[in-house]
Amino acid sequence: MIADKLSQPRTHLNCDDLTPNQKVFLWEVMARHGAKQGFSYDRFFEKGFFRWELMGITAIKHDFIRTHVKELFPEHEPEDIEKVIAGIDAVNGEFYRLLGRSYGLKKIFHAYISELGMSITTSLKRFSMDDWEDFERVGIYAIMEEFEREVSCIDRGGQIENA
Repeated sequence: MIADKLSQPRTHLNCDDLTPNQKVFLWEVMARHGAKQGFSYDRFFEKGFFRWELMGITAIKHDFIRTHVKELFPEHEPEDIEKVIAGIDAVNGEFYRLLGRSYGLKKIFHAYISELGMSITTSLKRFSMDDWEDFERVGIYAIMEEFEREVSCIDRGGQIENA
């Protein structure tokens, strides 16, 4: 499983971990999510990914909200939180504005995202604008699951061998 090999930040695949046809299919899956082939090659086979890229921005936001739910939503019942999270996802920039409602939470978030490999300067800019490529929003783990699921559905007579 590719995701297992990439589970450590900044690790990468070896060239022989995928067949040539699987590599082509990997580029196609990454392209569906807005990644260019050069970026994909660089991350998969040379530099690896930061932990935030592996997890994906949506998962990071949701995990952070769930961890700090009492500070953010003291008036909501726990069962209401999923509806609140869905509302936050629907509005660009709402997550970062939400953090500003609780004193010190932006600082805590920046420390957290820094541990995941994103600089504070970058996180300020990117989260306040909430402007993400689809592969960043979805996360490499989820894309790898998609890739492996699709590869396993193609039989050996097809272009792609089973991963």
